[in-house]
Amino acid sequence: MNKSKKKILAIFSALTLSALPIFAIACTSEKLDTNSSITEKGEESKETNSSTEGKSGNTSELEKLDLKIKYNSFQPIASLDPSEPLTTDFKIDAPEDIASKVKVEDIRLLKPDYKEGTLEVHYKLVDAKNPKNFINKVEKITGFIKNPFGVPKGADISGNHKLDPKSLTSYAKKTRLERFDFDNENYMPFITPREGGTGSSVYTKNDLTEDKIKELDKKARENNQDSFKNAKLKGFSIPFVDEKGETKGLNVNIGTEVGKGPSLIDSHSDEKYSLGLARTLPNDLYKQAGLQTFSLYIVNHDKGNEFTSNYGTTWILDYQKRTDGKYPTKWYFATNVHVAEAMNIQNEKIYNTKSKDKSSTSFQFLRLKNDVGTRTTFRTSAYGEQYENWSFGNEKDAFKTIYMGLNFLKSSPKDYLEPNSPYKDTEEFIDFAVFEVDFEKLPISPTVWSAGKPVEKKYTSHEDLARDMTNNYADDKNKDKQIKFLSNSYLKDYNKIGVPFANNDVDPVYKKDPNKTYDSLIAIGYPLTQSGNFADHFLRPYIDEADLNAGTHSVSLWVNGRRKWYDKMGKSETALASSVNENEASKGNYLSSEIGYRSIINKPGLLDSMISNPFVNKGPHTYPASTENKGKLPDNYNNSPNAPEGFRNRYLGYGLNYMIRHFAPGGGASGTSVRNQNNELVGILHVSHSSALTSLAAAFRSEGLDYNKYYGPYNMEQYDLIYGGGENQRFSYREALREMYKENKELKTALFPDGLDDSKIPAEFKFKDKVKASDNPEK
Repeated sequence: MNKSKKKILAIFSALTLSALPIFAIACTSEKLDTNSSITEKGEESKETNSSTEGKSGNTSELEKLDLKIKYNSFQPIASLDPSEPLTTDFKIDAPEDIASKVKVEDIRLLKPDYKEGTLEVHYKLVDAKNPKNFINKVEKITGFIKNPFGVPKGADISGNHKLDPKSLTSYAKKTRLERFDFDNENYMPFITPREGGTGSSVYTKNDLTEDKIKELDKKARENNQDSFKNAKLKGFSIPFVDEKGETKGLNVNIGTEVGKGPSLIDSHSDEKYSLGLARTLPNDLYKQAGLQTFSLYIVNHDKGNEFTSNYGTTWILDYQKRTDGKYPTKWYFATNVHVAEAMNIQNEKIYNTKSKDKSSTSFQFLRLKNDVGTRTTFRTSAYGEQYENWSFGNEKDAFKTIYMGLNFLKSSPKDYLEPNSPYKDTEEFIDFAVFEVDFEKLPISPTVWSAGKPVEKKYTSHEDLARDMTNNYADDKNKDKQIKFLSNSYLKDYNKIGVPFANNDVDPVYKKDPNKTYDSLIAIGYPLTQSGNFADHFLRPYIDEADLNAGTHSVSLWVNGRRKWYDKMGKSETALASSVNENEASKGNYLSSEIGYRSIINKPGLLDSMISNPFVNKGPHTYPASTENKGKLPDNYNNSPNAPEGFRNRYLGYGLNYMIRHFAPGGGASGTSVRNQNNELVGILHVSHSSALTSLAAAFRSEGLDYNKYYGPYNMEQYDLIYGGGENQRFSYREALREMYKENKELKTALFPDGLDDSKIPAEFKFKDKVKASDNPEK
């Protein structure tokens, strides 16, 4: 997106990131026409007051005019902080017959108030017929993001990004729970409103006595949840207690998302303000993931000569096996729901309730070449010769939506929200989607580009096209490089990912097993080089001028590597002098210790989305159903239940999430996969938060989490988005594929070589007991 935010998808609104600088990293999008880029209307601003501060000439007629100035750009005002708008984003708000009588000149944007989300617009209102007549006006525009820290997006709100060196030893001696208490004590003052002030979170009124709160706090601690008052200040969902003292459900924040800050601990392994590493593959683990990952660019026709473009990230999930020995031509790619929503595909079989106001005209898939090197710095996609980009039209039956994580459970939020919640008309969702590409339906002479130049491809068959674009993924020699899925989540098996803070006996985790090896995580995506408040900040003026100038229409490969490695990984004398830690550089990265999102307090890097991130910025996610289908569920699978009363296709975020350390990319990175060193898929990125210096990846699998009635009827359900089989799960990718091809009982895929029946779920993916929230992995 040009000014992007929220789900990293971007209509050009793609950073979903939340009330601070969050993006729903989804795709980024912008509006186009046949000649030039144009803006898309966003939410209207609210004017709290206006005044006249100067005038000249005969101004009586000007003063009589009923007009104001308003924010009028494609990026919703609620996704911006007061420093982000441009002077060109403000227009006269008046009927044409009145607006034609005046001109607006000398617009100045002053006094941004980050805490209150306001901005003063100073401008000169000039008589169109007689420029000597003018008045100077001031209007206060409201509706911007309110940042409880009173600073712009991305600003340092921790006070100190690293622990004092003298404190390191005492910190290392603490258990994970003791570290949480220490971090929380230092974090809470930054989000606690000053005396008389109010925070951005709003809850259904539920007056509780101090004794009841103490009782809740005791139970919260037993179940590794933050205290009642702290959780409320963080904007988390909290227990709702009735007059009888019984917990009846979740009291979900109905205001805006509370701002978040970074972890003091994450910065110890990298430079401060680390959002990740640009255009570098630190090792072969990243190269392997990179060869299977694509930047997805979607162009939609809106109306007339208007077109909207969207960027996201997608990756190879699966393919249909063939019995004739030929290379597969039906492939399955994964991304976010909020990216897939921008794919307006013809004749959808299953997801056919979406608005048809837009139609996709083309899809582009950009990926790395097979011979790409590691530990070297690439250019952006505009000039990088390491990439190739395929462009396809929206050919009939070439693309299909197979699965979206919308309403994937049999239960609904109405079953566990407090009785009066305004969200009882919603369903749950996980931001994961799968679409099919049938290469047999595509021309074998597509347009292919690299570094802005056409590439001649002489395909003789659809198999050749599929093999080339998928980097030979299905060849026998590459079978060991194909993806797998984590069979036990890190919620259940936290000790596999919970690295010690210090590799020293003073650290209780290290002391318990000094020789233990841990999983590490690999994330690689394609944010726009410049989008909203995000930019590839590694690019240098003058030296990288061409890449900078192409920033709004190019992507930068982005990984969860250390910022300090940039341009220092080449194996040379200079690299040796750069002090790149070879042990670190040979692995992936780890989970973040950030606590503004963390809801499972003794497991750094883990959260329950329904508790700490049920929505991004403000309000549930809305699926773009057509007007006539607004009250219908989005799919027509056979087991589709009845929609909740008053359903408007709104969805609350659900499930286990992982916080990724040193990775907060911008719009276009939505859909990035997160995998471990064994190429086992762990989660999919859907939210990025530049102030918290982390991003959220929705887990593909959760064994469920039992809160022992702390939240009343709410417990996190078992689910597996790929294999299915959760106790209360409605459907999964496997079941969606079976439904789509129910006439083909013999269908087999790379992930399901024995078929799609329930009986074919591998034993290691069958569920047993839920995880207890009271569990302590350090014991």
